[in-house]
Amino acid sequence: KRVEVITEKIGYSLKEEELKARLLQNLAQPHTPLTIIVPCEEIFPAVTASALQEKGIEALMSTFTTSFDQTKVNRVHNIKLAAGILDGCIMAPGDVLSLNELFGDTTPEKGYKEAPIIVGGEMVPGFGGGLCQISSTLYNAALLADLEVLERHHRELTVPYLPPGRDATLAYGARDLKICNNKEHHILIKVAVEKDKLTFWLYGLPLEERVVIKTKQIAVYAPPIKYEYDPDLLPGEEEIIAGYPGYTVEVWKLVYQGGRLVREEKISVDSYFPYPALVKQGRADGA
Repeated sequence: KRVEVITEKIGYSLKEEELKARLLQNLAQPHTPLTIIVPCEEIFPAVTASALQEKGIEALMSTFTTSFDQTKVNRVHNIKLAAGILDGCIMAPGDVLSLNELFGDTTPEKGYKEAPIIVGGEMVPGFGGGLCQISSTLYNAALLADLEVLERHHRELTVPYLPPGRDATLAYGARDLKICNNKEHHILIKVAVEKDKLTFWLYGLPLEERVVIKTKQIAVYAPPIKYEYDPDLLPGEEEIIAGYPGYTVEVWKLVYQGGRLVREEKISVDSYFPYPALVKQGRADGA
């Protein structure tokens, strides 16, 4: 789990106007050798190897990956946009990371696109759809790193990329994910979106503990059935779109050191609505 820190390199910014002036000056003097020193300005990297070492960032603490549907183009766009904002963030000891403060309102002016979000137990279009997968994946990485979660909310419906009780939703101004760095060293957050995978890595000092997250199912709620007339169906014809159940679950964090259980903590008790099955029917004979 040790990481390799690759030494930084200085960049350069070309001074275009000054180069243009030197070129013109050289061309105006035919007997001058055609040798021009290109004027540049050094660009120093924001993160250096020595800075990472000083901050105690030398090992992988935790990682977590979720999958998404690549055909949902707008949703994938939003995931990549938010991942780029989080990638490279560094939390000092005691720092609190608030995703709502970091992202702000997910407006089209910031580049976010319309994608499905859950409002009132229903899937509706909304700008920033997909950010809940960002917050949920980070939430699980934070749990496995044994960080302190100050605020987290579950969704009203279950999600396909995580089991019930492991999600963390966002709603600007209402629901946030807040994580505190309760370690004595800095933490570096790295994020990658590759093909259909979203992965978070948290780097710092090696963990002395091993964290296991367990979910206990308390109740299951069968999906109700909704009936809807479909003019495209023939009389007596039906089309059934399956729903999915709701749940109440308990989530526990178990912390081990050297194979010995040293801490057991109930993280949450979460309830999710069932999503109704839809039966589409054609007009009855004689109707």
